Amino acid sequence: MKKDLTVSATFTNGRSASEKRIDDRRKEHRRAGSSPEEMHRLIHEMAIQKFELEMQNEELLQAREELKDGLDRFTRLYDFSPAGYATLARDSTIIEINLTGAGMLGVERSLLAGDRFGRFIAPDDLAIFNALLDRVFNLKEQGSCDLCLLQSKSSNQNHGSQANLIPDMSEQLKVRIEAIASDDTQECLTVFTSVKG
Repeated sequence: MKKDLTVSATFTNGRSASEKRIDDRRKEHRRAGSSPEEMHRLIHEMAIQKFELEMQNEELLQAREELKDGLDRFTRLYDFSPAGYATLARDSTIIEINLTGAGMLGVERSLLAGDRFGRFIAPDDLAIFNALLDRVFNLKEQGSCDLCLLQSKSSNQNHGSQANLIPDMSEQLKVRIEAIASDDTQECLTVFTSVKG
């Protein structure tokens, strides 16, 4: 993203400089008259500017491809990681979750946005989870805990609404959750992995 902004700023600055050079050349041309030598010089400079713009365009296209490739790599890493990743709001609302995390909950990912992660915590472990969120958000400390996730009964369904996602008390998965608040402390970045025991 930062590289994209840098490329955009470079393009804007280059365009401004080119426009200024063209205006300067027009003023110079008016002062010098329209001799054949002057016309040849201006045509030569315009050809050079055209070449520079073509090179800048190629650089922009290459930077765009590099950004696209980087995004594709990040998406694969995020979605297909062996660990579950989720971004949670202060009230445990799921802002974002990867495919592995959705699979661990037994729910299609598209149905989880806006749902509460806390609904999938075993009742006996809910206080532990809430204490983790409290520590992460209020004390701004990284934290971790072990608890059991309840897996949804709708794990084999590919449609439905959040109201139909009823965690099954008999299907539990023991996980370790590690969490840290974002810089603005409005979100909590979590990773959860299954543990034996």
